[in-house]
Amino acid sequence: MKPSFTIDLARGAQSPLVAHELLGLVDSSRTFHVKRDLRPALGIYNVSIARVLHKVTVLCSKLEPYVRSDGPMNVQAVKNQMIDEDVIDYIELTLYASSEHIDDLKLIVDNFYATNVESRKCKAHKEFNDDIKELKVFIAKLTNHIKHAQHRIRLYGLGFTHGGHAGTLHGYFVESAEGGVVGPSSVFHGHGSNVFSITSLAWEVLCFLLHASASLRRFLETRQLLFGPIKSTGEAFQKAIVAAARLPLYTFDDPHPFERCTLNLKGDRESAAALSSGIYGSVSVPWANDPYPAFGSSAVAFSGDGVSLSFRVVAPSKVGLRHWQPPA
Repeated sequence: MKPSFTIDLARGAQSPLVAHELLGLVDSSRTFHVKRDLRPALGIYNVSIARVLHKVTVLCSKLEPYVRSDGPMNVQAVKNQMIDEDVIDYIELTLYASSEHIDDLKLIVDNFYATNVESRKCKAHKEFNDDIKELKVFIAKLTNHIKHAQHRIRLYGLGFTHGGHAGTLHGYFVESAEGGVVGPSSVFHGHGSNVFSITSLAWEVLCFLLHASASLRRFLETRQLLFGPIKSTGEAFQKAIVAAARLPLYTFDDPHPFERCTLNLKGDRESAAALSSGIYGSVSVPWANDPYPAFGSSAVAFSGDGVSLSFRVVAPSKVGLRHWQPPA
């Protein structure tokens, strides 16, 4: 059974990152962060998740104006939008912050061991590392290739009509040069996997934070903690969830993270208003039960380097419009 996470969007609600509460119970006078020149465990976590969540929120906010236009796709207008580097920059910054969050989680765990030799002998430490290794595969691989192998994020737009609405679905692909041709990287694309959804990437990162927090909580439950009530509010996570939920929910060739977990939103009148973007396909204006979407013009952007002359252009092999229930 896939894990289920409930996100309460009401003001002052408990953080859905389940490790947050236990980190607040850690007695920092009994950890080894000073000896190992680290922040206290809770301090590392607070700084790390704040950075990731800010990047996701800004990415979604930068994308929203491009999604908001409800009308037939203007190919030239979409290409002009693609020249704007903000969305690409924040895709990359979101990936970098997420990759660094993995390293930060390992530093949090290091708080509880005097030496690396001691940690390697601990079963809980090994189990945590195994969990994280499974979670980080896509994010770490993509970040590594962007940093070290001259791969670049490029944008893709696909016009659609569905349920009486018309607009553009925005995606991305990972560009590289192979055999003298600039095009989608064979490391990430191929076999019918040509284009990924930008909105799915935002959910990928948010679900990654939830999964990783659950793994960290399982580790912390094996440690000695102080006892007592503590409340960790989830305001930054709420903002990121709202920013993502205001955008349409769809996939191209990428599997949606909701296939691996269930997200249940609940909230109050104030949070419902924040979610109401009026954008077709978002949580507040769900896709119609129309089985026949039509797809039209597309636009793709490459960045000229002044030398390369050969470019390979691809389109997604499939499009999926995903439905979910509005918050309770």
